[in-house]
This record gives sequence, C-alpha cells and structure tokens, in this order.
Amino acid sequence: MTATLRCLRLLAFGVAAAWVGGSFAAGAPVAIDEPPHFAIERTGTMEQVVYSENVGELQNPVDKPTIEAICGAARANGLTDKQPRFEAGHDRPVATRNFRFSNSRQSANYILRHAYECDRPSTGPSSEVLCGCTYRIRIHRSVHIERLNHGRRETFLFDLDQRTVTRVESTARSRDPRQADAMVKALAPEVIGQDTIAGLPCVVRRQRLADKVVMDRCIVEDESKLADAELQYRTLSEQTPRQDGNGLQSWSRAVRIVPHALVDGGVFNPPVGMSFEGSAR
Repeated sequence: MTATLRCLRLLAFGVAAAWVGGSFAAGAPVAIDEPPHFAIERTGTMEQVVYSENVGELQNPVDKPTIEAICGAARANGLTDKQPRFEAGHDRPVATRNFRFSNSRQSANYILRHAYECDRPSTGPSSEVLCGCTYRIRIHRSVHIERLNHGRRETFLFDLDQRTVTRVESTARSRDPRQADAMVKALAPEVIGQDTIAGLPCVVRRQRLADKVVMDRCIVEDESKLADAELQYRTLSEQTPRQDGNGLQSWSRAVRIVPHALVDGGVFNPPVGMSFEGSAR
C-alpha cells in the first residue's frame, strides 16, 4: 500500500470527536500555534478546531551491513569503485510527527518525516547509486488538506519536497455513528484491551492485515454517545509488530489533543508558493 493511500485510509478510519467530561469538558478555546517548518501564511482569521498531535516511528529501510556487503562484492567484481558513507542515524527508526486540525467543514494534516536515505538522485547503474551515496537523515514535509463542499469531498496532497499537488475527489459520506461503529468493528473486530491516551479513554482493537501481519489500534468508542463526530472513533494509537517478533515495524501515538482549539485559518490554505490546482484522480 502506498503512503498516500495508507494516509487516506487512516483519515477515513479515524473519524474525529470532542470528548465531554474530565479534562476535556467544554471551556474557553485554547489558542494553538501553526506547525513549525511549514512557513504557513497567516490570514488573521481564527478557526475553531479539534487539534491533535501524534508522534511515531517507521522501520528504517537502510540496512548498513547489507549495503556494505553488496558494495564490497561489487567493488571486488569491478562493478563500482564507490564506497558508501553512513552519517548518524543508520541504527535508528524513521521518526514522524503529525499535526492535525479539523472541524465539520475541513481538516489539515501536517506531516514531518525524518527519513534516513541516500542523498543523491536514484539514477544510473544500481551499484553506482547504492554505493555512491552518503546516507543521512533528511526531513520530508507534506500537507493533506480535506474540504467538504456540497456533498463532495476534496483531498489535496501537497509534497513540499517535490512541489507537487494531487487532488482526490470523492462523494462525502455522512458521519453516521452507526456506520462508523460498523466500519471499526469490521476492520478490527478483535478487542484486546483498553488504554488512556492523551487523556482520552480508548479501546484497543486488532486488525489482521495478512496471515501473520496485525495492526493494533486504540480507538475512541464513547458508548455514552456524549461525544460529537469530531473525536468519536478517532484512532489515538496504532502499532504493527515486526513479523520476526523483534520489536515494532511501525507505531504512532497521540501526545496532545485539544478538543476546543483556535488556530489561524491559514492552516487550511495551500503551502506558500503552491495552490489547490493539481492533477485530479
């Protein structure tokens, strides 16, 4: 599954909602700053939103011993004279951080990914590309903005590194709690526990993605139905164990949730120098 499709699936799966009671009782809205590293242009108009911030890790795709062995064999066979270099980070997971703003009309998800990768374009013979790299941490930025308009849903995927935008259009589904409940239980029918994340109680459900691949998600399931559609059935954490049983392949977890927040409306606009015009699909 591509990163784009995976993100869209998670957005559909984690329909958002405000929690009533405890530290999430209604009160004066909390002002939230725009995410760093995105150079958001302020409008001066404040929007009321639900704000959430998630951190996570992905398995590092760069395996230093394997690359060194391949390049050593390639040099021995005269296929390259290059020697790969590895800066700090080759032994750590890929770190991610997401900043999400949502209300009944629109949402914006700002994504930072600290990837460990080759610092040169992937062109030329494979041995030259693999072995001629300096591997280092590089920060990637992307923005997903979703807007609802007259029964249509438009999702804009901005890649700030490539300076590209993709527009995905679909029919907007109603936020029927019964449909959301049925979808959650169909995708992840097995309940394996409960947790409290960022002050919010959630139910841990297991989704089986393949024969030996599972994903555990902690989902807000407010049986009292006091929560509105902006946090109900929100996924607060997820983790996928490695198939070899050695740790996690990926995980993410909410570290902050502000149900009653105010943010400058610029978070719902395209990044500076980009527009909503893009290739539709």
